[in-house]
Amino acid sequence: MFMVKTIEIKNNVKVSSSDVLALSGIQQGMHMQKCNVQASEKSISSIPWVRKVYVMRQYPSTIRITVEERVPVAVTASGQVHFVDKDGVLLPF
Repeated sequence: MFMVKTIEIKNNVKVSSSDVLALSGIQQGMHMQKCNVQASEKSISSIPWVRKVYVMRQYPSTIRITVEERVPVAVTASGQVHFVDKDGVLLPF
């Protein structure tokens, strides 16, 4: 009872679902209480395109990962070409 059966990943366009899932450390069959949502959020946030991420338990058996991606608003070419988001964060081209 209370085992992870479904992992939903939402709102990701530039970031692959497989990367999000791998960094979350959550797998089907894990006990819901053993899913460390704070550690998952921190790990997924290491992806440059991720602005914010929310990992939630939805009992009895679903983990929902909602990704808010950074949106490029400019391009810079100082040595290398990068996108820049509204917060001034450099993103891979």
